[in-house]
Amino acid sequence: MKNVLKNLLGVLGLIFAIGLSLFALINGERIGLSAMKDAGIASLLYSGVALLGLILLNILPKFGGVLMILSGIVFIGKFNTLGLIASIPLIISGILGMGKKKRKKSDLSSIGQG
Repeated sequence: MKNVLKNLLGVLGLIFAIGLSLFALINGERIGLSAMKDAGIASLLYSGVALLGLILLNILPKFGGVLMILSGIVFIGKFNTLGLIASIPLIISGILGMGKKKRKKSDLSSIGQG
C-alpha cells in the first residue's frame, strides 16, 4: 500500500508541476514577460528531474527521493503559493521513497519459493 501511495503522489505532483510549468511558459510568451517565461523553462527542467526521481525511486530509493525533494523545493521557490500544489505531493513522495529499503538479491530469489 505504501508503494502505491508513493507512486500515486509522485505522479500527481508531476502532473501539477508540468501543468504549472506549461502555464507559466505559455502566459510568459503571450504577455511578453521574460521572467515568467524563464521560470516556466526552469520549472519544466525540474519537472524532468522529478520524473527521473520518480523512476529512480524503485531502483535507487535514496537518490530518487533526494531528486523528488529537490524538485519540490524548486517549485516552491519558483511559484510561491501556487507552487505548493505541486511541491507537497513531490516532497511527500520523496520522503516516502527514501524510507524504502533496497532489496537484496537473496530477497529476490526467495520470492517465488513457498
